[in-house]
Amino acid sequence: MSDKHLLVEKSLKKIMVNNFVGGIAWGLGVTIGASLLLGILGYFASNIGIVPVVGKFVQELLLFLAENSPTGR
Repeated sequence: MSDKHLLVEKSLKKIMVNNFVGGIAWGLGVTIGASLLLGILGYFASNIGIVPVVGKFVQELLLFLAENSPTGR
């Protein structure tokens, strides 16, 4: 049996701290990666002219919702 299997026992505190720090690092990495990916996609989308079409659709949708809301705005 190798030596790495003999040193399996760790304290619960050490395991929890390692998992907590790993979770924070994973969450930060996902956030930064998604921001970069969406930023790059937005940049390319604005260069091919698809954003004004989407913007007009969202504007019409918001206008429709405002006109047909039960509060009568």
